[in-house]
Amino acid sequence: LPQERDFDSILRELWELAQRNALTTKTVRTLKSERGAAYSEQPIQMSMTGNFEGFYQFLLELEKLPRITRVTQMNLQKINDHEGQMTATLTVSIFFEPDPSAAQRVAGAE
Repeated sequence: LPQERDFDSILRELWELAQRNALTTKTVRTLKSERGAAYSEQPIQMSMTGNFEGFYQFLLELEKLPRITRVTQMNLQKINDHEGQMTATLTVSIFFEPDPSAAQRVAGAE
């Protein structure tokens, strides 16, 4: 699992992955993270537009990333005036190794 401090580089990687597949990223929003004993899960909601083939390729490349990711929600809508064009809203969860200093701060506060 990557370190939690690597989150910014992972966001940049997702953004670049969308660009490489000719997708226009409209929004990227982090949702409430969940912390477990051995990992942290950070959901990211993204919306993008582009060609469906590019979106499909984006999903294939997302699956090949060297980290654990999970798509928990996906909504695709066809753009009626343009053949093959779509809008996608998806939630991708990225899993991290917990930050030891954050765990120590929480333990110290109890």
